Amino acid sequence: MKFNSIIPLLAWSASAAAIKPDSDALVLGRRDTLTCHSSHYPSNPADCNGLYDDIESGTVYANLETASPRTLRRGTCFVSWSDNVVGNSRDLLPYINNLRNTCIFGQRKSGIVKDVHLYGQSKATAICLSNRGTGCSN
Repeated sequence: MKFNSIIPLLAWSASAAAIKPDSDALVLGRRDTLTCHSSHYPSNPADCNGLYDDIESGTVYANLETASPRTLRRGTCFVSWSDNVVGNSRDLLPYINNLRNTCIFGQRKSGIVKDVHLYGQSKATAICLSNRGTGCSN
């Protein structure tokens, strides 16, 4: 009896080539850092809830590796990221949620999470939630 097996072919972008899926130590050793800032607070913080919902539903979408500019917005609330990295806008949702709860609604401030390594890739990005689509740097 002869079996034919099909082997799936995976295509990776150049920046994803740095991912080491068998190296949990790299992923576990990294820590992102969240900071709230008194400047650039959205004038209508409820827009951040709408932005979250738009991304979650797929109404708003971005490929984080190719998007230009690196920002999404709803009203006065923007989410932006500092570097093109592998992933899509839904990968930002846990960070947006944390920034919303901690900074936007918790302290009435804007916020940034630095040194985010999505999917364990070596290249890090910062994720910002504020009233502008520029100025997010790692």
